Amino acid sequence: RHILRNILSPIVVQSAFSVANSIIMVASFGFIGIGANPPTPDWGAILYEMRPYLYVAPLNAIMPGIFIFLVVFALNSLGEALRHNLDPRIRKGLVEFKL
Repeated sequence: RHILRNILSPIVVQSAFSVANSIIMVASFGFIGIGANPPTPDWGAILYEMRPYLYVAPLNAIMPGIFIFLVVFALNSLGEALRHNLDPRIRKGLVEFKL
């Protein structure tokens, strides 16, 4: 009972960070060409294919990068929010935040 309560927060945060890291790695592999096969959509492959059109249609070239950023930022924010709600030390006010 006590162990699960104390390890739940780090596991949830580590899981959220791992998923975000995996998304960045898959996009990186797609960008350099060792990702999914060509018919499969991949944000990294789309970024690579849109490089020549950066001056012609910049929004088409930038949007996959923005989506990658937004998904990773949302996962990190979700992990931090869950950590804040699940950590028993934070709920009881035992942790001081120093800037």
